[in-house]
Amino acid sequence: MSSKVILLLGTVLSALLIYLCVTTKKEEIAAALMPSQKESANPTQHLAATTPATLQNENLQKIEESTTANETPEPATTEINDTNPSKTTPTQPIAPSFAYISGEKLQVTAIVSDLDRKNRLLSHIDSYCESHPCDLQITTEKGRESAEWIDEALEIVKLFEEAKIPQSSLMIRDKEVIVDGVFNQKADFDKLSRIEERFGAKGYHVDDRSFLQEVVETVPKEEKEVQKANATEKKIAEILVGEPITFKLDSTQLSEKSKRTLRKIARMLDKESGITIEVAGYTDARGDADYNLMLSKKRAEAVKKFLLSHMKRKKQIVARGYGESGFITENPNDRRNRRVEIYLLKRGV
Repeated sequence: MSSKVILLLGTVLSALLIYLCVTTKKEEIAAALMPSQKESANPTQHLAATTPATLQNENLQKIEESTTANETPEPATTEINDTNPSKTTPTQPIAPSFAYISGEKLQVTAIVSDLDRKNRLLSHIDSYCESHPCDLQITTEKGRESAEWIDEALEIVKLFEEAKIPQSSLMIRDKEVIVDGVFNQKADFDKLSRIEERFGAKGYHVDDRSFLQEVVETVPKEEKEVQKANATEKKIAEILVGEPITFKLDSTQLSEKSKRTLRKIARMLDKESGITIEVAGYTDARGDADYNLMLSKKRAEAVKKFLLSHMKRKKQIVARGYGESGFITENPNDRRNRRVEIYLLKRGV
């Protein structure tokens, strides 16, 4: 009987444990499923907060916030307080331009103000092109600045023409000036530099690409002596025109005036070298021709003797008489035909 009691008690205890376990589990499940007191106090409000419309609005708000965060801010604009809305700000005038290139055909390209089409520079180019081949492309525009470099550009163009520079160029754009050309004379090259200085004074930057190439001609010594002798002979001839060496009729005697003239000529001949001097005597047509020929020779000898006596450096002097020839007046009997002339001959003559 005791064993039955023990079995019964065990069964009861097992059933009690099972009950307790089931009860505890139900409470936990109920607590998990039931809302809190705060939420359960207003169940309608809780449901409204979770409706699809509310969720859609929340999603739209999130999208807008995201888009706003990714947008690039627009640049700030400056408000213009203008009492006259129709009034516009004037644009900055455009500077004129000019390009001049010489060669077989002159090329000129220019864009200038409509007020500058008849300025001195373009008028000069128009005149030049009337007799020379040219390619002109000149455009006038309203709103262009008036060219302030007209005078300087005109002087350079004229310098190119006068110096006969075969290939030259002048370009002007904004505040830049480019000059190019080969000059043979230093004076012309220096003149260009002075004009460029005036450009600089007006605020222009000058890029000078021109250069000087002087042509040095080598003349042989003998040729130089001949050239110098020719110049001296010309000067002596000019002296004898104003102060002729004349003689009285049938005379070989030099007058004092003629002696002063010959002293002056002797000093000039002293500076010459490598030449032969010819003293040529002439007579008028009065008298016997043979006699006059002899007389002209004696007069030339008289001048030769005087020159040799007054020259520091002895020269070869030849005296020749030409008698009644080489008249310098229409009247052969004119006394002015009784004269002596002096020639400077080349070496060896």
